[in-house]
Amino acid sequence: MVLHTSEFDSPFLGRLHTGAWALIFPCYWSINHLASLFIATDDELANREEDPCYEHFLQLSFLVPFYLALSLLTAPLALLGFVVWAPLQSRRHPYVYSCSPDTGTHFVPWKHPRVGRSFIVATANLCLLPECAARYNNLRRTQWRAREIGHRVASSQTSPKINIVVESPSEEQSDSGVGVRRDVDSFDSRVSSLPSASQSGNVHAVQLHAEPSCSRHDTNAQGSTNSQGSSVPNAHGSNVAFSLCSDSRRPAPVMCNGFIPGAHAGNKMIHIKRLPALDGASPPPLSDSAAPPAPPADQSDTSTEGTLSPVSPSSTLEYMTACSSLYHTACSTLDSGIAVMDGRHDAPPPPRPGVAHDITVVFPYQLDFLCLQEVFDKRAGDRLARQLHRWFGYVVRDVGNHSLARNCFVLNSGLLFASRYPILDVAFKHFPEKAKEEYLACKGLLMAKVLLGTTKEQQRIVGYVANTHLQATEGDDQVRLQQLGHIPTWLEEFRQDTWQSNDPPDLVMFDLLCGDFNFNNLRSDHRDLWSHPLFDLYTDPCRTAPGEDKPWTVGTLLKQENMHYKEVNYPEGLERILRDDTMRGLYVYDDETDVGTAAADMAGKHRIDYTMYREGSLSNNCVLKPEEVMFTTQLAALTDHVPVSLRFSAGQKMA
Repeated sequence: MVLHTSEFDSPFLGRLHTGAWALIFPCYWSINHLASLFIATDDELANREEDPCYEHFLQLSFLVPFYLALSLLTAPLALLGFVVWAPLQSRRHPYVYSCSPDTGTHFVPWKHPRVGRSFIVATANLCLLPECAARYNNLRRTQWRAREIGHRVASSQTSPKINIVVESPSEEQSDSGVGVRRDVDSFDSRVSSLPSASQSGNVHAVQLHAEPSCSRHDTNAQGSTNSQGSSVPNAHGSNVAFSLCSDSRRPAPVMCNGFIPGAHAGNKMIHIKRLPALDGASPPPLSDSAAPPAPPADQSDTSTEGTLSPVSPSSTLEYMTACSSLYHTACSTLDSGIAVMDGRHDAPPPPRPGVAHDITVVFPYQLDFLCLQEVFDKRAGDRLARQLHRWFGYVVRDVGNHSLARNCFVLNSGLLFASRYPILDVAFKHFPEKAKEEYLACKGLLMAKVLLGTTKEQQRIVGYVANTHLQATEGDDQVRLQQLGHIPTWLEEFRQDTWQSNDPPDLVMFDLLCGDFNFNNLRSDHRDLWSHPLFDLYTDPCRTAPGEDKPWTVGTLLKQENMHYKEVNYPEGLERILRDDTMRGLYVYDDETDVGTAAADMAGKHRIDYTMYREGSLSNNCVLKPEEVMFTTQLAALTDHVPVSLRFSAGQKMA
């Protein structure tokens, strides 16, 4: 297949399309803003209470005549433009693909499939409708929200959050040097807690050894008189050892099903371990697996066990800069995708049972694939894509086919797909079944095939990701049921159309299905939906059985009338509410059910956004293992949905 980087193959048709839309846009813009004047959101009403009562009246007195006059004056031009624009839609491509040369290298090609690798996929419904339509969902400022959402997602990847964990020895542990873990908020909130030159009076040497699960910064490796480093006593006289780790909830790499899950960087966490003071004696040597001896000084800092040159911070700011350097070096090492057994081949720790779960304030670091829904507004989609290109090198946007029968020439599918890995093939299929106001949209299934790498035998390592959005209106379960029936057929057709049957054939490592399905797994009247054969092909890591979710799941659809309350209109507040079983039901939709986990609190359990995987479609000896499901609150007050992420490992079993 050929990826379409523009709406039309012919440059002439493209310019004609642009000119026709330029005639339509002034009338569309004025009508959109005119209708928006009479649809106020809750946060807008709250702001008006603080303004003089006549201010809103003056705004309406000026803006209503202005928008009305502009729409009437530009209506003839819009009609002329529509006469040219509408016939061109039959020649328009169903999507636009863009590639950023600056971020197209934000990944390491996968060359050894038997060395497992972790990936993260996320899905989110953004409600980026035209302004007047978005206000019906209690959201406004569509163009600003599009840019802000893209900025937050990209910033969560380019500037990940750094947490600090302090390990302090108890009285009984002071002799053995075993620390007790204690969490500290963040880098910026506890700057004063970091040891500085003024506290210790010594020159600090910064040293890094990159391990697969934890890259250790040990400041007392050689004692205070060694030129390679010195101990860093804190205010209490005990030495401090630093270690830079990935998310503490992630287990160490272990053998699993015949392959080694790769080390994949998550939200980074700096561990600070307070070791007991040694009264002038040299610190006790660390275990081989924790901190091997420092390499020679002439060793390159780009090697797997590279070191940073010793630095001597004289202030807290310089000290933080040194820690930041350690962080970036560890990230580059972890991102290499080569799993190491941490020197403990004889007795690896057992794999963590089940699938881990968490509610996070920011998107997980090293996000590989992003599936978005309801990016209906074209200008908003362009703004969003520009921001996402700061991290994702490849984006498919403006997805859909315009026609009188499909969407009455109004809205596209609203689907968008962003990937760190190169996209090989893309296809879109629209749902012929629809009801009510969704006749104005071209919803469907967006399918993509991504290139993960190439083996030394020139065998392509690939993966499949699909993104969909089903009928949203209440009471249209039969429409959703028909739409579900199309998905397995279309996915199989896409797989056959894009399959490379040459020798060697493609090595398929994963097959994912994400999106907004607009039904949950708990309601008894949704039985036909959650028992659909599609869920026999694809596994939902959040469900225990048909009609029964795991007790840790939370709802993903916020109550629009309450989502601007001060308790939930920022990420940290929404995170606290989602963790609170008693308060969650006030802000997240829930459904009464007579099927499922009767002991679980059903408040706020309306989960309609899914990230699923399929194991039966993988290549021979390939294994996919889900690791963690995350519900993210970073887009609080920007959308009425809670994004969902899935971290999983993939690899090829040893024959």
